[in-house]
Amino acid sequence: MQSCLSCIQGYSLNGRVCESTCSPTYYSFNGTCLSCVSPGQTCTAQSNCMTCQSNYSLFGNQCVTNCND
Repeated sequence: MQSCLSCIQGYSLNGRVCESTCSPTYYSFNGTCLSCVSPGQTCTAQSNCMTCQSNYSLFGNQCVTNCND
């Protein structure tokens, strides 16, 4: 298996592997797959959440703590 240090355009470096898309819990930034910031579960950018972890709700594009009644 090859170990990459960078990727051609259209691919992102995930660890040492070039991938056409990052895993669901990662987003591509400058050709590198970066982990979504907790409590984001899936995201398209560092501050653009698509889904949230348990006990959080999506408000706009941010994950916020659920309010208790």
